[in-house]
Amino acid sequence: IQLVLGQRIEALASMTEAVQIRRALAETIPDAYLPDLAGSLGNQSNCQAALGQNEDALASIAEALSIHRALAESNPDAFLPDLATSIDNQAGMHHRLGQHAEALALATEAVGINRTLADKTPSAFLPSLALSLTLQAKAQNEMGQAEEALASINEAVRHYRALAEIGR
Repeated sequence: IQLVLGQRIEALASMTEAVQIRRALAETIPDAYLPDLAGSLGNQSNCQAALGQNEDALASIAEALSIHRALAESNPDAFLPDLATSIDNQAGMHHRLGQHAEALALATEAVGINRTLADKTPSAFLPSLALSLTLQAKAQNEMGQAEEALASINEAVRHYRALAEIGR
């Protein structure tokens, strides 16, 4: 809420405290608190990015992604969606930092995960697939892959149109 209200510094302070608390809890009971720690790290990354602390934001989302990879490996049904979100967030940070090759590799990975999820449950995961395709298109464009970028963004637009037709 603080970030939405423009209270960026306060939001970062709150998220930093949340990360500290959840990190301590995760050290005690990892199965119960690692997912919360990863979520807090993702939120911290968003706050850091909003303040222009891009390198710190990248480090926070990288840690969240590492946790989500481990969680998804042990329980894919529960954690693949969170993994895809963290991958998208890290791709976005790499894009913001001008690291387009890294952004493209991550966005492509997220597209693959979200495509699998959307094939099984389109109503739940088509929005995530469309977002991943948009990130992929941006990175492809920056890498000089204009035809691939056009194909990715056209697919994203098709998905967004389908979502608009059903009111999502």
